[in-house]
Amino acid sequence: MKNNPTFSIISVYNNKHILNEYLMSGLKNQSFDDFEIILLDNRFNKFDSASSALNHGGNQAIGDYLIFIHQDVLLPYYYIEKVNTYVQRINNLGVAGAAGVRDTGKCTAQGLNMIQHGEDARDWERGTYIQTQKGRCSR
Repeated sequence: MKNNPTFSIISVYNNKHILNEYLMSGLKNQSFDDFEIILLDNRFNKFDSASSALNHGGNQAIGDYLIFIHQDVLLPYYYIEKVNTYVQRINNLGVAGAAGVRDTGKCTAQGLNMIQHGEDARDWERGTYIQTQKGRCSR
């Protein structure tokens, strides 16, 4: 029997309203629920930087995979299930990343979500929409 969750979802936040409206509302409706949530409250500048907060969360995590995510992202209900499908197919996965990237290659607050890892990058369905506080991305 497996004791650890598949994913540890780690987020640092500085606005609880935005956290609840976006990230938490998206996580509570996921079709795949084998994950833990680690929230790092930085409203009172407990951490010197986002990276120090995320490292702290990473050290607490017990999931097989760590997902570092911003507080203002609204995930579609199938997002974690889809990520699970892809990461299970990659042998010896080290690091995979997801970012808002348009076809121009420029990172934006709004964009198309992609996971890329070597040759398996072509297997990820390009154009899986994510939504941020600033709005839904478009093609």
